[in-house]
Amino acid sequence: MSGDSDDEVSAGLVKDPLATLDSVNADLEASQNTRTMAEIYLEQGICDKALEIYQDLAKKEPENKEIQERLEQVRKIYNEKFGG
Repeated sequence: MSGDSDDEVSAGLVKDPLATLDSVNADLEASQNTRTMAEIYLEQGICDKALEIYQDLAKKEPENKEIQERLEQVRKIYNEKFGG
């Protein structure tokens, strides 16, 4: 739903007035799963969210070696912090 205007969101709800806002929230959250956001979380010490985002990105782009490598680094950081 990234980049959708309020009008587009409203139009979607008009098409399906019974649509739950949970699906809208899930789309919004997924659109915020970026490497930049993961790095911000990591800098703030919110390792679990950073790991979650990198796992999501790795699923979406399994051929991207850079994401795969960073995922492993974030896993290591997470395990060191929380013992794993």
